[in-house]
Amino acid sequence: MAAIQKYSMNPTSFLVDCAEINDQVHGLDLHLHIARNEVDSATYGQLRWIGQYQLWEAMMGDSTLADSSDVLADFQSIATGTRYAHIWGIDTALSAGNDSAAMAMLNDTTAFTAPTGWIVDSSNGVAITDDSEANNIVANYLMYYNIYLHYIHGVMTDTDTAYIAGMAYLCPMHDGMVVYQARALYRVLLDTLVVFNDDSLCTAYLPRHGNNNNPHSPIYGTSKKLSDAQSTQAYNLYPNPNDGNISIIQRVADIDPVHVVIYNSIGQSVYTGSLLFTSYKSSVQLGSISSGVYLMSITDTKGNNFHLKFVVR
Repeated sequence: MAAIQKYSMNPTSFLVDCAEINDQVHGLDLHLHIARNEVDSATYGQLRWIGQYQLWEAMMGDSTLADSSDVLADFQSIATGTRYAHIWGIDTALSAGNDSAAMAMLNDTTAFTAPTGWIVDSSNGVAITDDSEANNIVANYLMYYNIYLHYIHGVMTDTDTAYIAGMAYLCPMHDGMVVYQARALYRVLLDTLVVFNDDSLCTAYLPRHGNNNNPHSPIYGTSKKLSDAQSTQAYNLYPNPNDGNISIIQRVADIDPVHVVIYNSIGQSVYTGSLLFTSYKSSVQLGSISSGVYLMSITDTKGNNFHLKFVVR
């Protein structure tokens, strides 16, 4: 294998329409294009990392892929020292129930430091793009794995729940496939089916408000929107059904108060109040209230209205 060079500037040959990478990694030709990073980098920067991480996962699941092409063999050899391998190792340890190994890898902070540039093998065009542009994705994986460990050990906090709620409403093709994992956990926490409209969530890929120079800084801020592309407010509540003690989560952090009215099934108001949210979360205690179906109406300071139906048992 030829000497490996590092480039601080990205190579300029991009031959594959990036829309192909939106599909799950499949086919030898697509494997080779991803390994060489022949994608449109101008608009889909994070998609480069996502595509190569999916390729790494595919190669870890099928050992014959490395034997099918020198390009893929070199990709696997070079990528062994990247964050692709480290994140995959954490996921594998958690899947095997080896929590201690997963925690040890999560605590190895040096493994999550992004390289200064792409790693390129000039002999066959392999280009590893695990650079700082993917720091927001890596931070999302680290956040999710830490919270998942809290969940399986029964020590989740309200802040953990709020972070999972925020992550669930991100765009998987910009913020990483870990968004799907966060959505699965979010549904478990709410004990209900939540439908996510990725046509809306992924309409644009805009810079995040997180610190892209710090791979350990998630994209959340206590008073900042997740992104301009995902700034539309939304609310959810859990558990549902409940006993009148309700937790409410907002998709976009907002420090302004909201006005809440709760109606019973015949339209009578049974609760009126003003709520403040901290770390995306607030709560309502209805006390002794009859079983039945209720509607919660939320009005924010901009006059936007949100409606949530829930059941009290």
